[in-house]
Amino acid sequence: MKKEPRGKLCHKASEEVIAAKWHDNSIVTIASNCHGLDPITKVDRIGFVDKKRAKIQVDCPTIINMYNKYMGGVDRFDEKVHSMRVALRGKKWWFPLFAFGLDASCQNAWLIKRNSDNNWTYCDFRRNVATIYLQKYGKSPTRNSVCGVPVQMRVPFE
Repeated sequence: MKKEPRGKLCHKASEEVIAAKWHDNSIVTIASNCHGLDPITKVDRIGFVDKKRAKIQVDCPTIINMYNKYMGGVDRFDEKVHSMRVALRGKKWWFPLFAFGLDASCQNAWLIKRNSDNNWTYCDFRRNVATIYLQKYGKSPTRNSVCGVPVQMRVPFE
């Protein structure tokens, strides 16, 4: 299918489920039990026409349009969790699972808390959580061994 033009569609269907492969920038494979292929609409993409970038229109089935319309929550979650991942490395096999749990719970807490009276960014919220835990359970470091700049100058405490 890679050699086919953009917009090419192959599908298989049973009575309850439809599975489709659609060629966009890469091959997109999707299955659904509630959306079908019809109506096929045109979507705008950037492509090459005569070796120059130009806007082109590509056929797109409804199943792909519905996926693109409702996928935002999962992608935003992955984007935010990845943007400020816990950057410690451990030798234990379970540490990435633990670090992801911390990142995911912090992201979800920020989503719940962001509509409150404090209008913090995600970075500010994580900084505040870290400083509260340091104040409660430990002493914050005075110097960072990597850059030698005092923490108070780099991280404002609120």
